Amino acid sequence: MNIINLTNHEINIYNQRKDLVMSVSASGLEARIITKYHLINIVDRIPLFKLIVTEEPIGLPDEKEDTIFIVSGIFRAFYDRKDLYQPGEIIRNNNGQPIGCIGLSR
Repeated sequence: MNIINLTNHEINIYNQRKDLVMSVSASGLEARIITKYHLINIVDRIPLFKLIVTEEPIGLPDEKEDTIFIVSGIFRAFYDRKDLYQPGEIIRNNNGQPIGCIGLSR
């Protein structure tokens, strides 16, 4: 199985015991979406928006057999192809900074 990271940073993937299984470097390609925010309401002076995708995705390769593409969670939410996965549960260090994820998720 090929795993291609379409984010702009390395992804450290851990198992359920929090043992590092694999680090996947950024591929140099980045899957992105162009969005805008549409005001839908104001509640107690707080503006509420709906996120709208305005264009086709950028940097998303065609599906390939035996290939998983790692993308951001928001990207995967808008483009739910069977080969797109996002980082799983985030693992943080003692300072609260993200250091990796437990598996990948759809």
